[in-house]
This record gives sequence, structure tokens and C-alpha cells, in this order.
Amino acid sequence: MSHRSHLAPHISTPGATVDPAATSTHERIERMLAGLFLACMEIVAGVRPVEHVSRWVTAPLLDKLRIRAELERQQRQIAREGARRPGLHIHRTLVRPSYHHRRIECLVVFDNHHGRTRVATAVFERSHTQRWLLSDFAVL
Repeated sequence: MSHRSHLAPHISTPGATVDPAATSTHERIERMLAGLFLACMEIVAGVRPVEHVSRWVTAPLLDKLRIRAELERQQRQIAREGARRPGLHIHRTLVRPSYHHRRIECLVVFDNHHGRTRVATAVFERSHTQRWLLSDFAVL
């Protein structure tokens, strides 16, 4: 039986079996990652209010999402387009804790409704109340 280091990356592919050696923290972060990734993309697309994620993200990230959503809204207004739900499909996630155990770095590989494959990064940090909060999010 192989033993996985608690620092090894945990890769998930939709439809794949769950790795029994995965830690509960990895599993929780992966579930949060998928949900928060979609929610953040919907916020930027203008179909979800930023307040919906306020419980699970840090205050600086909440401000960043507000600014990004407003910029996207202005761009849609100039182009005379309405807000629409982003058509996204997650292909893979990668969850990797850092060495100080208070930070977990993540990647999401996804494609959009145009069929373009993209990557998003996300960082979770343990708060002073011991909760994992999304502290950074970027689509590359």
C-alpha cells in the first residue's frame, strides 16, 4: 500500500474514482474550489451578486471581484450586451498545500462555451478562526 505525503498534489478528474488516501482537507478544498470557481465566474459575468460568496472569501478578494464585475458590466454596456451565465466545463482540478500548512494553491482547467481551454488559479488560506477562505482567484 502506497503512502501519499500530505504535501503531494491531489489531482481530480471528473468521473474518476476518489483516491482513498486523499485527506479530508483536500476533499473539502476540492468541493469548495469547484463551487467557488463557478460562483466567481458567474459574479464576473454579472449573473450572481458578489455578496453570495462573502462568507467564503477574504475581504480583499471580495473587493477584487466587485471591481472585476463592474469592469465587465461596463464592457457589456458599451457592447450593448446583456449578462449571461457562463457555459463552463471543469476538466481537472489540482489542489496542493504549501509547506506552512496555512495555504493551499489550486488550479482549475476548464473550457468555456466557445470551446477554449483555460486555466484558473485559486489560493485558500486558513483564517484566524481556522476556516479555509479563498484569498486569491485569477483566470489565466
